[in-house]
Amino acid sequence: MDIYSYLNSKDIAAYWDSLLAAERVKPDDLPYDMRPLKGFSLLMNGEMKSTNFLESYSNGLLDDLLYGGKEMKHPNILICSAADALKFVMSHFSDPKTGRAPQNTKSYAAISIQNSGDYNFGFTLSENRFCRGVLTLYFDDFEDPEVGVKLMNEQQAAQIIAFLRDHSTVDTMLIHCFAGKSRSAAVGKFAAELYGLPEPECPYYNTWVYQMLHRVNLVIENSHNVQDFEHQS
Repeated sequence: MDIYSYLNSKDIAAYWDSLLAAERVKPDDLPYDMRPLKGFSLLMNGEMKSTNFLESYSNGLLDDLLYGGKEMKHPNILICSAADALKFVMSHFSDPKTGRAPQNTKSYAAISIQNSGDYNFGFTLSENRFCRGVLTLYFDDFEDPEVGVKLMNEQQAAQIIAFLRDHSTVDTMLIHCFAGKSRSAAVGKFAAELYGLPEPECPYYNTWVYQMLHRVNLVIENSHNVQDFEHQS
């Protein structure tokens, strides 16, 4: 994972805020490239301060940012069908009244891709003590515009990118569609690239979804801010 993607995580934003609060660093030490992080104001006399990115880390703070030299944790990516997604979710189920313990106690976040309109799957996932976040999106499994078909749009792509970044520390990133072969495969393929993980085997991934994610991510990286992109859209 490149340093710019890493520095855009919530953990790093909070870490820099703590350094500022403890006066271990000064606002002048923060590079111009840090401006998208929450909690920072780099307005110096009404203007953005520009500094050399690498020189800003010559004092060893980069090692601290990388969790004491350890690589940032990334989730395992699970691409599956709607039916298998429900099985995975239910493996975390427990019932103290009956003494049933969960089979799986690892954390996860879920991207649930469903058909649009009246053809959705009829269920929605929700957060609990194991599920740290759910993003439910409705678009159809097509790669070209057709009458009555809803393709994934730019706003949905931006939501997926923000969700992947915001939940990069869970144990599993669950991504499902109906069959787990096309739409979810495209998102999973993109997620692996975003996290710097090995590319999953998904020969039938939806090219519209995959290309849209890359196009929107390029815009976001150039604007340095997911919220700015959503506002502009």
